[in-house]
Amino acid sequence: AWTVLAGLVAEEDTPTGPHIRVLSLATGTRCLGVSTMAAGRGRLVHDCHAEVLCRRAFHRYLFSEVSWRGRRLREAKEGKQATGSEQDVDEPGVLEELPETGSFPTWRLKQGLRLHFYCSTLPCGECTLVPISNASEGTLVRKFHKEQQSGCDCTPDLPLKDRNRTGAKPASNMPEDPRSEGFDFHRSGVLRYKSGRSDTRPDARTVCYSCSEKICRWNHIGWQGSLLSRLIPDPVAMTSIVVGGPLFNAEFVKEALFDRAGPPHCSGIQSPLFLHTELPFQLSRTTMEELHGGMPFSKVSTTGLSIVWSRQMGSDSSPGARSISRNVPGFHDILIGHTGERQGLRSDRQGARVPVTTSPAAMAALGIVDVAVPPSLLRPLPCSESAGTTDSKVATTAAAAAA
Repeated sequence: AWTVLAGLVAEEDTPTGPHIRVLSLATGTRCLGVSTMAAGRGRLVHDCHAEVLCRRAFHRYLFSEVSWRGRRLREAKEGKQATGSEQDVDEPGVLEELPETGSFPTWRLKQGLRLHFYCSTLPCGECTLVPISNASEGTLVRKFHKEQQSGCDCTPDLPLKDRNRTGAKPASNMPEDPRSEGFDFHRSGVLRYKSGRSDTRPDARTVCYSCSEKICRWNHIGWQGSLLSRLIPDPVAMTSIVVGGPLFNAEFVKEALFDRAGPPHCSGIQSPLFLHTELPFQLSRTTMEELHGGMPFSKVSTTGLSIVWSRQMGSDSSPGARSISRNVPGFHDILIGHTGERQGLRSDRQGARVPVTTSPAAMAALGIVDVAVPPSLLRPLPCSESAGTTDSKVATTAAAAAA
């Protein structure tokens, strides 16, 4: 089985040179249907694609750092001394307190700190529609093989003007793909739901927007999300986004993940640098199919489980912070992609504030944090208001990624 890997790292200059720390990692390719999402009431993870889970794990790390720093500030004001594991934290963190924040502290990324995001393949949706120049590239390999089997006398290296295909369907109220031959098979610039089988029942189809839509939104209004934006008001942006896999077109990827939403409306936001790596991920689709006989003669399914990991700063024994394993440093979880639940037994789910099958990456568990947010901070941020009213393209993309 194959899967997708996503990771987020922090880079910081030190006297001995750049220091890089991995903050979060995740794998996964599955998501929930609309009926399951509605019944979950926030206790299921709707989208188990690696890119989304990696960002959720990054949020867990930021929450743990804000919580730890908040406790240290309170202890300092009360004249208390940190004890136990609180004294032993040697994690430098990625945040610093904003000056003159009033009675309640807010935070920002450390000056000079850079964040980099990695994905082992092109994010699903618009980003996968990269131009290709011959039939030996991308999804056209299988189409070419079928034509050869039907007696077509053609060679894969002949030049052509076409694009890679995607299973991501246009979202509601978006124009359908023309499905014409060649480059016009797909329509550019439309919002798309994640891939799914065409014969799936309507109530089982997903309404999770594709990773291209979500990453485009995060690149414009910040990767920290709405809840953390009350604690980290300045947009958290990536310095670079690195994409693996055999297909890549820097100009097209930049258009799909940033430019198509228009100019940035948040102060300090600029386009990340989009880079490509040829270093293969050992559990990627290409690698696994080659291992099982080589494309296009083999078909390997996706794995049904997702692995989530993030660093942890300080100690936190709350239900929303418990790792699935005490043997793995940091926060570690395993999700069942088609149910959105944590892998494990169901027998002890009764009576807990958060059932044991609810992953700490779910929205219901992310809300249980050791951070007291005063009502004055629970208000829309100017940047969010700007993104929602001043530019329809940014507003549409932002609304799309909220699911």
